[in-house]
Amino acid sequence: MRPTWCPHKDCIWLTGGGESHDSGCACGGQLPRSQLHLGTPNTHRLCIRTADGNIGDYQTNNSDLWYLGRVIATLRTKALAPNPRNPKVALTPHHWR
Repeated sequence: MRPTWCPHKDCIWLTGGGESHDSGCACGGQLPRSQLHLGTPNTHRLCIRTADGNIGDYQTNNSDLWYLGRVIATLRTKALAPNPRNPKVALTPHHWR
């Protein structure tokens, strides 16, 4: 079920933020027709709602999604890495440099 804030009928609900499916900040789905972009067909859509209510609509392909998955995995690993100065506190982005 897609969130009501998303204008695209082809999206499905991906992330939650609470009790209601409408509180999620992202959704995605398969495009009804692929869209050629820089010589590669985009086949999927990823919508992200920002804190101020704007909606980013990003058309992607399998390679884009694979790289996005790698970025998220790296961020998740870094966020969970122990802080060498204090092992009880996880590293935050300003420690990543």
